Amino acid sequence: MTSCVHCSRTLPVAEEMCLWCGRWQNGRTPMCEEHESSASTGVCSVCGRPVCAACSSTVDGRLVCRVTSHRSLATDHRLLLTLESEFEADWIVTILRQAGVAAIQYSLRDHASARWFPVVHPVRVHVPAAAIAQARVVLARFDDLTLLPDRP
Repeated sequence: MTSCVHCSRTLPVAEEMCLWCGRWQNGRTPMCEEHESSASTGVCSVCGRPVCAACSSTVDGRLVCRVTSHRSLATDHRLLLTLESEFEADWIVTILRQAGVAAIQYSLRDHASARWFPVVHPVRVHVPAAAIAQARVVLARFDDLTLLPDRP
């Protein structure tokens, strides 16, 4: 494990960017999606869009893009987990929604400027802050079901 060089939060794996604050860790960055001649300072902590200083703002220490709803999502929702594939995220979001948790997924791969940039877990699942405990219980229960012992 390592720590973010910007916000000091623990990074669970050697990611290219911090999952919490959205800032790049190693100096290598894709270009800003809106300003193609500017290097991005990080990615929107909600949707993963690469953003430069001119087209981003900070909400509670987290970068967000210009999409107005992402400012409220950054404060009202929590990042539940990150995944390697959109398929996995679709599956988790479906399970959570069936349990009454309004989950939302975003992928760094949705943004052309970062599509091929190496990020280990580019897909994010967010849930309302008030439902984070419920979401964790739902996923833990689901994990218990998948770990049943083999039957003869």
